[in-house]
Amino acid sequence: MARNKEFNPDEALDRAVQAFWRHGYGGTTMQMLVDATGVVRASLYATFGNKAEIFALALERYGQMQAARLAGVPREQMLERWFEAAIEDAEREDVPGGCLLVTAAGDFAVLPAELQGLVQQHLERLRVFFRFCVQRPDEPPDSDELSALIDALHAANIGIYVLSRCRAPSQQLLRVARSALDMVERRD
Repeated sequence: MARNKEFNPDEALDRAVQAFWRHGYGGTTMQMLVDATGVVRASLYATFGNKAEIFALALERYGQMQAARLAGVPREQMLERWFEAAIEDAEREDVPGGCLLVTAAGDFAVLPAELQGLVQQHLERLRVFFRFCVQRPDEPPDSDELSALIDALHAANIGIYVLSRCRAPSQQLLRVARSALDMVERRD
């Protein structure tokens, strides 16, 4: 009887992240995940579950990867570093364009309900991150001005990732990022 070769689940999950990032949820099949990870289908199911479960794990891993980029960055520099990282990714040939979360949001209509909720949770995490970056110590968390700024930052972030997915020039992405950062600076 043939034996399944052993594999590193962390490496396999990282490869699944790349597949979903590149093709979206709707465009990624189980066979594509088998091919991307090099893991036989039965082992993928046994280790991670079905496609939706693999996607949920991949989205969580992607979030961890993005958060790790900010480790050690002072709060007042986090927003700028966030946009810099997005533009760096856009310039890299070894990563898919855009953002896995933004790609997932674009696939929202084809996502199972539990994944729709997960995508909404991750988008809300981004709003919390933006709030953390820009809220003044004495500012009420529900102020209209703060909410509008967070909405604008969120929109700029999504715009950068959509434009980078379309391989827009770096200078265009820099202009969007600079405009977003200027909104924050004008508040101070």
